[in-house]
Parts: sequence; structure tokens; C-alpha cells
Amino acid sequence: MINYIKHLKLFLSLIIIAKVMADTDCDKNITISFEKKPNINAFILDNPSRMVVDFAHNLGVNSNYYKFVDNKCIKNIRVNPNAKNKIRIVYDLLKPATVNTSIIKKDKLYIATLSIKSKASLKGPHVNELPKDKAVSDLKTNVKHNVAAKDKMLAAKIDQLKTNSNIVPAKKEKQQLRDIVIVVDPGHGGTDPGATAVNGAKEKNICLQIAKKLVAKINATSGLKAYMTRTKDVYLGLRQRTEFAKKKNADLFISIHADSHPNSHARGVSVYALSESGATSEAARILADKENTLYHEDDNHSHHGYILESVLIDLQQVATVHKSINLGKKILKRVTPIAKKHSSHVEQAAFVVLKSPTITSVLIESGFLSNKKEAIKLTNSHYQDQLSRSFMQSIIEYFTERKIKGSYFYAAMNNKTIKVISGDNLIKIASRNNTTVTDIVNLNKLKSKRLAIGQKIILPGT
Repeated sequence: MINYIKHLKLFLSLIIIAKVMADTDCDKNITISFEKKPNINAFILDNPSRMVVDFAHNLGVNSNYYKFVDNKCIKNIRVNPNAKNKIRIVYDLLKPATVNTSIIKKDKLYIATLSIKSKASLKGPHVNELPKDKAVSDLKTNVKHNVAAKDKMLAAKIDQLKTNSNIVPAKKEKQQLRDIVIVVDPGHGGTDPGATAVNGAKEKNICLQIAKKLVAKINATSGLKAYMTRTKDVYLGLRQRTEFAKKKNADLFISIHADSHPNSHARGVSVYALSESGATSEAARILADKENTLYHEDDNHSHHGYILESVLIDLQQVATVHKSINLGKKILKRVTPIAKKHSSHVEQAAFVVLKSPTITSVLIESGFLSNKKEAIKLTNSHYQDQLSRSFMQSIIEYFTERKIKGSYFYAAMNNKTIKVISGDNLIKIASRNNTTVTDIVNLNKLKSKRLAIGQKIILPGT
């Protein structure tokens, strides 16, 4: 009986030490967040060791999963976004492992955690490497030290809890609202004139004129802020345009162009999004090739720069393309009363200027300069204003559906309006309605903080 108890103690010690001495090199958590509840299938394949993760492509993915590549556990990551309406990620592992998946909901997002554990850590190989007598001795010593260490840690935590028991938790700060940022990109410019109309008009100038009208409308709308990649006749490389949008933390990128065609009867508006694979039509491929002509070697970091690398490895690109197509459909719908549609659906091709992995991006061909009648319309200020208004209506519809919480635009949709009464000022109104003066000024685009009795003020919604 005594020998049995000794063996039982030794066995329990082995379990404890195996856990304490576990190899944690390949113990890793990978998180991926989704806008919709995902159905994830994660499993391990052997020879060679790899982890496969499958989920639907339309879940609104937000992930930096590629940052988990290291020299201890994961050596490479491959993505296949076109596997039968699902996304497949394959992690090439450096050692055999197991995986468990858990999903929690946090702040309107679903957080999926992939917990990778090396099989070696579960077996506790370090114990087996020791001589038998030395192993037993080391096991007892380590168990004793670890128990003592845990007792000290527990005591320290209890002391800390006692010390902090009378401290009142800090009040949670109100979330700072922000503008939705839209970058409008007038195509071509400077030494790159683009297409030339039959009446001599240059595409670069028409694009700039339409873009300025659109930006003015955007900046007159509460909660929206627009920037232009160029405001005058200058040349910009394609990568410069996408980098500008990235630096502005853009939510949306719209590139405005005007087309030309060997057939002088071709006319109408077209909208393009990035293609995840090939072009949706030969015409789309030809146009993309033409627009990408000035994309030089120095623009793409020798094919290892931000744009191409992100397109290849960043899973966010897939969700972004779907959002871009959604916006494109709205543009085609809104432009219908004003202009003929050259294509009834959103075309797709490998436009370099649309390859921002996290920014909804579309390219609009406003019409054909090779068509005499359409060229005259495109140079007409009133027609340009009509086009820009239809684009603006599409943008409002798109962001109304997106519901970007924490933005002034979303707050304005969920607002309440009050009238200024005698004795009111912005500080009193903000305090009375649990908001800030800054938020009221920005939401209402107030140019002065002086208020008039009876003036209507929009308060940010919750």
C-alpha cells in the first residue's frame, strides 16, 4: 500500500511537471473577427503538418492573421479566397500540433480564436530525456518550487486586491466620434492627359471638374469628410494615389475617369471594382491594362511592396471587394435617370488603383469622350453637377446601410433635434444631453459657437 501511494505521488508529480515544463514555442492563439457569426471548420493535416481553416467569404472579415508567421511554429500562410464560395487559409506548421476553436461575441463582432498546441508540449518530452533517478529528484524539486512560487503569486494578488478594494473604478470615457473619410481621385493629370475628346477636351480636366463638384457635396454633408488625391493639373503615380488614401485612413476611395472607344457610338457610364481573379469581360481587361500602363517598376516596390503583397496575403481584400461591388450597384442605380449605362452590372478587373486591401474602392468611367454627343455633355458644368449628385446619393445610401458606429454620420442618423432657448449655450446643451461641445459643432458643421434663440441643433445619437 505504501509503495502504491509512492508511485501515485510520482505519477501526479509527472503530470504537474509535464504541464509546467511544456514546450510553449508552438502554443499560439490566432484571432479573426467577423461582422457576422461564422461557421468555422479548422482541422490539422499531417505529412507535412498544416492547419486548414475554412469559412464563408461574406462574413466581413477583419484580420491580421499573416503577422503570426514565425520561425517556431508557423512558417508560411496560403490563402484561397475562391474555394466554392468559401475562404480557405492553410498554415504550414513547423511541428505537429492540435487546434481548438472558440467563438465569442464582443462589441458587435464575433471573435474566433484558433488555439494551436504542439503535440510535443502535451507529451512533456523534457521529462523523458532525464535519467530515471535524476528525473525523480528534479521532479520533486520542481514541484516544490512551483507550488511555493504559486503560493507567493496568490498572496501578492490577494494583497493587491485588498489595496485596491477601496478604489472607485474610473468612469468609462465617452467614445470620440469621427468623420467618415472619402478620398476622391481625379484620374490622370499632368503629363498623363488620359483620353482626348473629339472636341479637344482632355480626360484629366473633366475628371478634376467632376471630382471637385463631388467633394463639395460630400463636405457639405454632416459626418462626411472628403479629400482629393490632386486638386490641380499634376501627375500622380497609381501607388501614390492609393498611399494617399491609406494615410488619410479612408473608408472609401472613388477614382473618376472618362472612357474612349474605337466605336464612336459607344456611350454610357460604367463602374468597376477589383477582380479577385480574372476580368469579368474582355472590355474590362483591356480598360484595366490601359489604366495600368503607367504603373512602373518603381511604383510596386519590385513586386514586393505594400499593394501587391497585401492583395496576395491579406484576407480583408475579399470582404472589401464585396463592399465595392455593393457600392457600384448603387451608383449604377442612381445614375440611370441621368445617363445611359454602358454596362448594366459592376465590371471587375485588376485595376492597380483599386488594390487597397481594407478600403472600399470603385472606378467610375463617366462616359465616352470618343462619342461626340457624350463628349459635349461631359464638358457641360450642369451635367457634371448631375453626375456628381448621383454619385453623392449612392455614397449616402451605402454608408446608411453600413452603419459605421462611432462616426458622426451614424450619430446623425440616430439623432434628436432640439431648439435653442433663452440662456442656452453649447456648454449647457452638451452637459444637459450627455455629449460634448466638439461633437455638436462637428455634427452641425457650426462655423460659430454663438447660438440664436430658436436655432435647431442636432444632437449625436447613441
